[in-house]
Amino acid sequence: MAGSVGGLLRNKNVNVSYLFSRHVGQVPHLLAEILAIKVGLDYFLKSAWRNEAMLIVESDNKNAVDWVSNPDNYTGFFFFLVKEIARVLSYSD
Repeated sequence: MAGSVGGLLRNKNVNVSYLFSRHVGQVPHLLAEILAIKVGLDYFLKSAWRNEAMLIVESDNKNAVDWVSNPDNYTGFFFFLVKEIARVLSYSD
């Protein structure tokens, strides 16, 4: 079974402006959630919105959002990926 992650970027009027998906192979569900945040962040940073809009990270996995928001609270196997996402998010502020 092949795995993929996906998401969307919405504008300030909550209209969907960009859909994305990426193949990630067979990965644990938690890693897929974290990768979806990373892929969405990458697309946002490459978009024209980078310097014009605020990024709000949402996921159906509350832990993934909490961990990238507060990486010091996460000590699991994907620590380095979580820390990298948090670093990019804080740099983008």
